[in-house]
Amino acid sequence: MAAKKRARREVAVGPNPEDPYEIAYFRRHKVDDPSQAVPGQEFLATVAPAVEARIRAVVIAVATAPPHKFAGG
Repeated sequence: MAAKKRARREVAVGPNPEDPYEIAYFRRHKVDDPSQAVPGQEFLATVAPAVEARIRAVVIAVATAPPHKFAGG
């Protein structure tokens, strides 16, 4: 039996304005944190570059996915 080759898909390196979803990070409110920290971006700055690239690739893949379709009423 011949093995099937899986087609490699190009991975986006950034969001596109045509994407159905926008990538947004939680930002603390000024009342709670005067510096308005962005914990998600702060975390990404602390991990290894390969881990950061993997996380960003997943987030971009989700943002570029078509919107969900709901059946029923």
